[in-house]
Amino acid sequence: MTRLILFLILWLGCCLYALIRGGGPEKIGGIIFLAAALLSLAVEQPEGSRWNSVELGMLLVDLAVFVSLLTLAVAANRFWPLWMSGMQGVQVFSHFAIALDAKVIPWAYWNAQTLWSYPMLALLAAATSWHRSRLRRQGADPSWRRFFGSSTQR
Repeated sequence: MTRLILFLILWLGCCLYALIRGGGPEKIGGIIFLAAALLSLAVEQPEGSRWNSVELGMLLVDLAVFVSLLTLAVAANRFWPLWMSGMQGVQVFSHFAIALDAKVIPWAYWNAQTLWSYPMLALLAAATSWHRSRLRRQGADPSWRRFFGSSTQR
């Protein structure tokens, strides 16, 4: 229970920090995390049957988060969404481990699903801090790439 409370404090703190102090990409990252948590609560299986087979609802949520982060990585003038997409990709592929071999220990499946959230939240907080630092140093921090040959660097 203590681990859950600590995670919720970290999750809420990082998301609020990104939403209040972040640029456009960081705010969207915070929204993605908030939506993912709420959707995960909506689709989770009953306690006794969790982590014994592929959590289809969680797989769909993880896949939606992965696609959202990849889309953010393409549009944002930041590197962190690409790193976060990679971490989320590991979570997506961990669902297939238990699908390929039913002998995967439920504890290992649970760990593969939950542990990546911590570095992802830390990365969101760091990205928000980097954004604030660039604003102080440069006075501006363009959030989005310009497509069709234009550059966002001034």
